[in-house]
Amino acid sequence: MHADAGELGRVYQPALATAFGAFAERVERSEGFPAAFARAQASGVAALIELRVDPFQITPGARLPA
Repeated sequence: MHADAGELGRVYQPALATAFGAFAERVERSEGFPAAFARAQASGVAALIELRVDPFQITPGARLPA
């Protein structure tokens, strides 16, 4: 998800993290998260994983499947 950064407009978070030397990856489906998490841990640097989700799927009463 893009974050509103005021005067900068929309900021692509993984690119910003990479510019600061971090590992960054976008994950489109929750099934891809475990592998992305393993790559982030193995990177040895700060990491950002952007997990794209439908905001209407996650509510206080609903969670992603384990």
